[in-house]
Amino acid sequence: SPPPRLSPPPPPPPPPAWLAGCGWSEGAAAGSKTNGRAPGQRRARGPSVSRSAEAAGEAGKRGGRCTGSALAAATSLLACSHPDSAARTVVFCGGPSVGGAGAIVDSDAGSTVRSHKELEAGSARATAAAEHYDALGRAAAARGHGVDVVAASLEEVGLYEMKSLLGRTGGAALQGESFQDSHLLDSLRRLYARAPDGSVGMGFGAQFELTAGRDCEAIEHIGGGGGAAGEPEGLSVRECGGARSFAWEGGSLSPHTCVGLTLTPAKKGGGASVMPQHQLLQLSARYSTAGGRRVRRVTTLRLPRLTQSYDAKSLLPALDQQAVAALLVRQAVAKANSGASAPEMLRWIDRLLIKTMKTLCAYSKGDPGSVALPPAAGIVPGFVFHLRRSPVLRTSGASPDRTTFFRLLASTLDTFSSLLLVQPTLRGFRVGSGGSAPLPLEPTSVTPDRLLLLDSFTQLVVCKGGALALAARSPGSPPAEEVQQLTDAVAAEAAALGAARFPAPLLIECEQGSSKARYLAQKVNPDVPLSAFLQGLYRAIVE
Repeated sequence: SPPPRLSPPPPPPPPPAWLAGCGWSEGAAAGSKTNGRAPGQRRARGPSVSRSAEAAGEAGKRGGRCTGSALAAATSLLACSHPDSAARTVVFCGGPSVGGAGAIVDSDAGSTVRSHKELEAGSARATAAAEHYDALGRAAAARGHGVDVVAASLEEVGLYEMKSLLGRTGGAALQGESFQDSHLLDSLRRLYARAPDGSVGMGFGAQFELTAGRDCEAIEHIGGGGGAAGEPEGLSVRECGGARSFAWEGGSLSPHTCVGLTLTPAKKGGGASVMPQHQLLQLSARYSTAGGRRVRRVTTLRLPRLTQSYDAKSLLPALDQQAVAALLVRQAVAKANSGASAPEMLRWIDRLLIKTMKTLCAYSKGDPGSVALPPAAGIVPGFVFHLRRSPVLRTSGASPDRTTFFRLLASTLDTFSSLLLVQPTLRGFRVGSGGSAPLPLEPTSVTPDRLLLLDSFTQLVVCKGGALALAARSPGSPPAEEVQQLTDAVAAEAAALGAARFPAPLLIECEQGSSKARYLAQKVNPDVPLSAFLQGLYRAIVE
């Protein structure tokens, strides 16, 4: 008897929308042998992701990268294969995206990538790319998945457009000139370091809950723990008894994650109410490890309350000025991400500093010399001086991707690391001194007989003075041996400082007057000295 007829296969489902920019055809979706080609037609070679157009010899063309489409494919695959389990996507960018969703520039090498000025004026391409990555970030964060971006290129890769994606998923951003950079490789090793149980030391599907009194009306998220600046992702509020709880989604977590929150008190009604003497706050964080274990961490605070009529100076004994400075950095970053330009942020910071110092300082009207800074807030004016000229706020001389890198970093660091990122430390070493001395960030600190160690969190600069460098060029002499021993000791100290830091800092060794000494010069040569800044502040306080 003849063989039975086989029924035709069902029609394939339509391709996903994110494949529209990847050259997907109906024939390829149907799985035909010709993959959408006519019989006998040879397959056309498209742009290769691993072999860029520059390497292939196409002069005047950028590499055929479709970063947004590739990331959409990766997040969609993880959503299907690991919908409710730990997962993380790592994006390795070697250049800008030129095709598909998320493209930031044309493939023509003569076209320029967007600048800060173009972004402030409004760039339709950058806005469309940012919306694409924001949608991917929302989808990944809803499943507790994280997204990391590793950029190794001398050209922009689109980190500015991806900032919402990284913020919502709790991912990390790493930058370098090459994938072989030692600090970039060290950062990857530390990011994916093993936990004691052998799994990756990360948290997934984080959920936060803050419990406070009913007089806490709202909270604002200012970095760390997933979500964009402002209202936390998926915020829900509930009341039980005399407490009010705020719960939100936190995306993925890393050992270096630090969450920042501001609490807004409720407006007082007309009737007088008895206020408790203490304020209780409880922050709870729940997340899953890579091994599937569920972890819950709880922190509870009991803080004293002041009466409704109090003097602001009575807050000084309980003021943590380092925490104030770290929160100020996050608030500035949140304001920048909301669309404020660099001049607007500088004016906002200046007004805030003047108002705060007017409230806390003792002075005589019209006499700048009478201003007395309280010791409990003594570092705040100097910190604001360095914040105004830090890469977190200053956009001149920096690309949008570089500025975004520093702002993402500043919104996730702990208190001490935030201070170090904004206000570097400078220490001086001399031959035979047996120790080091802290130095101000001023040009007078750079002398020929001194070896300097500059720590700006992302960079560790070891700079030899001119006389020390000259002595080191005479091998075998006693001065050369002493200089070499001092240099080795300082280099070992610099390596110890950056051993447990994330991201791993770039170690730079240079000599006074060399080309690499510019990394030190840009930190110790301010446009306006600190003394002139403080004099202007004192005049504004007594007006």
